[in-house]
Order: sequence, then structure tokens, then C-alpha cells
Amino acid sequence: MRSLRTRLFLAILGTVLVAVGASLALGVVLTKSAVRDTIRNDVENQADAIAAQLRHPGAAGGLKLQVGGAPPPGAGGPPGATPALPGAGTQANRARSSRPVGRERRC
Repeated sequence: MRSLRTRLFLAILGTVLVAVGASLALGVVLTKSAVRDTIRNDVENQADAIAAQLRHPGAAGGLKLQVGGAPPPGAGGPPGATPALPGAGTQANRARSSRPVGRERRC
């Protein structure tokens, strides 16, 4: 026969496991529906932006759609090359880039 202490421990452990499992299940369901809604809204916004661009192709600041062909003017360099940044080779930029990322300074 088990002691009262063992039975209480098992009852509390079972309750905690059920509560954690229910919380995780609810979190998965809510996150899944929120992600689905966000994706749907983003796709609708992109479709609206593309439709507006196709209706008014000369609008300033609009989306420029290009399929195949030559790269647009000013996009020089081989495909996949990153453009050089001003001052990318200076000593100050090299010193900045060597700092560890994600560490806080202690005062």
C-alpha cells in the first residue's frame, strides 16, 4: 500500500502535467490560426500592391516588376554580387565589425 505522501505527490504531478499539456495544446491552436490569418493578410496586401502597380505603371515610388531580361540601370556587377558600401574598407568599419555581437558592456 502506498503512503499518503506518495499518492498526493502523484496526484499533484498528474494535475501539473495535464495543465501543461492543455496550455501547450491551446498555444499551438491559437498560434496556428494567428499565423494563418497573418499570412492571408500579407498575401492580400501584396496582391493589392501588385494590382495597383499594374493599373498605374508610371506611379512614382511604385513597385517595379521585371521578368527576365537585362538588369535595371544602376544595378551593375555580376548577378549575386553585393554592392560596395561607402567606406567599407576603412579601419573604423573593420574595428566595428570585430566586436562581439549580443554581449552587453559592463560598467
